[in-house]
Amino acid sequence: MSDNPLDSENIDISWSNIIPSTIRLPVLAFQNRKLIHEWYTKLIHYLGKGNTNIVITGRMAVGKSLLHDRMRKATEDLEYEIPETSRNIESSVLTVGGWGTVVRVIPGQGIQERDLGLHEAFSKHDNLDGVIYVVDWGYTQPRDEITSNYLLESGYDSIDRLREFNLKKELEDFSYICQRIKESHSRCKHPRWILIAVNKSDLFINDLDEAKKYYHPALSSPFTEILNRLLFNIGTSNISCDTVPVSSWDVDFSWNGQTIKSNIGGTNNSRALIKNFMETVAKISK
Repeated sequence: MSDNPLDSENIDISWSNIIPSTIRLPVLAFQNRKLIHEWYTKLIHYLGKGNTNIVITGRMAVGKSLLHDRMRKATEDLEYEIPETSRNIESSVLTVGGWGTVVRVIPGQGIQERDLGLHEAFSKHDNLDGVIYVVDWGYTQPRDEITSNYLLESGYDSIDRLREFNLKKELEDFSYICQRIKESHSRCKHPRWILIAVNKSDLFINDLDEAKKYYHPALSSPFTEILNRLLFNIGTSNISCDTVPVSSWDVDFSWNGQTIKSNIGGTNNSRALIKNFMETVAKISK
C-alpha cells in the first residue's frame, strides 16, 4: 500500500457521512491570547493595513459572497438579503481556529477589481495563509440575459449541457488560479494550503460522493489533473490540500424550463455542512 496520503486507497471517498455527524475539533488553549490577537487583527484591518490571510475565489456566481456571509454568520440575520453580483473585493476578520484572520473575497468576473485583488493576494503579501477555491459542480446560474441568450443560442439548452459548459470554464479559471498560487509559492513559500469548497451541495445531496470523486486530489478527473499538477510542482510537504462540500444558500436551480430542487433535507443538515466546512478550515489552517 502506498504511503502517499493522497492515494485513493488511503482515503474515505464518502462525503455522505458528514450528515448528520461531523468532526468536532478539540478546544484550543490560550484563549485570552487569541482574543487579543483577534481584536488586534480587527483594528489593523479597520485601519486598512492588514494583510490578506485567506482568499476566497472562484468563478462568477458560484456563491463566494454567500459562503463568506455564512462564515461570518451574516445569513442568520432575519433581514438578510441575498447579495447581487459582486464587483468589489469584500473583506472581514473572522475567527479561524481561535485566531483573528483577514478573509478577502475576490470577484469572479474578469474585471479590474479581480485582477487587483489577485495581484494583492498573490504578488504583494508574503503571509497569505490559504486559498478557498469555490466550485459548484457545474450548477452555475448565468447572471444576465445576454449571457443566457448566448448560451441558449449556442446549444446549451438543458441543465446537463449547461453544466458541461460551466465545468469547462471552471477548469480554465482554476488553471489560472493554480498558476498564481505556483508563482506566489515560488516567491515567498505561501500559501500553505488550498481548500476546494464544493458549494450548492443541496442540489446533489444524494450524489455527494460522486462530486467528491471529481474534486478530491486522490481521485481522477479533469479537475484533479490540474490540482495534482500544482501539488506536484510545489510539493505536498509544502502545501496542504483538502476538499469539502458546503451549501451556502439552499435554492432550486432552473434553466430553460428544467428545475432541480434543493434537497438539503432540513436546516440541521445545512448547518452540519457549514459546521464541517468551518472545522475543515480551522484544521487545515493549523
